[in-house]
Amino acid sequence: MMKRKWLSLMLTVAALMAILPVSVASAQKVPAHSYSTSAQITKSIAGQGRLSVYVDAYSMAPPEYGPVLWYQYEVRNSAGQIIYSNGISQSPSGSLNNLPYDTYTVNVWTNQWTGIAGVYLNFY
Repeated sequence: MMKRKWLSLMLTVAALMAILPVSVASAQKVPAHSYSTSAQITKSIAGQGRLSVYVDAYSMAPPEYGPVLWYQYEVRNSAGQIIYSNGISQSPSGSLNNLPYDTYTVNVWTNQWTGIAGVYLNFY
């Protein structure tokens, strides 16, 4: 009789230990604001001339790490060719001159501690 109770207890503990890592791994910290915190953001614009790109980023790092802004972005034309790419955490803005009429797509990537408040595209 005692063996059955111990076996039942051990199986219950094993089941809890199997479920606990899954529930912890699926938990996600959601910021208290409405900004986007995706790992990738994509925006498109159609036009010609001078394309201005501005990425408004902010840090969500714990205070002990200080401000962390890590992102990069690239601009592609409708054929999928990369026509501009910035390095990691370089200037948040860029411009491309004398572009022919086309639809351009900007892809922005961040790490887990960098949020994007907005990606602004304009033709001038």
